[in-house]
Amino acid sequence: MIRFTSEDLSEYLQLLLGRLRRCRGQHGFADGVPHGRKDFAEAAIGLVGLRALAGRQADAAQTLTTHKNDIAALLVANEALLRDYVDQLDTAMWAPTDNWGDACMHRSAVQILLDDIADDKVRALIDIETINNVDMIMRRSAGEVPPLAAEFIPVGLPDDHWWWRLPRGEPPDDELWW
Repeated sequence: MIRFTSEDLSEYLQLLLGRLRRCRGQHGFADGVPHGRKDFAEAAIGLVGLRALAGRQADAAQTLTTHKNDIAALLVANEALLRDYVDQLDTAMWAPTDNWGDACMHRSAVQILLDDIADDKVRALIDIETINNVDMIMRRSAGEVPPLAAEFIPVGLPDDHWWWRLPRGEPPDDELWW
């Protein structure tokens, strides 16, 4: 699980834009995995970090708004990877007790795309049925999942990112469960 400890907005912005740019032009598959999947996933982490920082710092919020069109254009240029990323969210829920933290990160990235980045072109690439299915699975599975340790929940994300705080199972004995 990732801890968002940096307060440097350029770090998150560079991760986001740099990885999306690196994905462009990567086509094809290797062992059934699309080229660029890792870079796209790292870009999504940068997006979550930037949005969490935007919830705490006005300049980060302005940076997100300023780069919205650039990010959207890069997402459209990486259409196959965006679709794959949303599909992976559904796959992460096959074993929710093992992957809850990763699923939350993934789910937040998709929600940020929908709420803060998406223009009509990007929105059309995100399968809302998959998102609704994942939300249903998360709600049903939450009783079996131990709560996430507070240090792994990104501070500054909007309150409607409920999945981070949803687990209500027995807390793990080990502090660093995730």
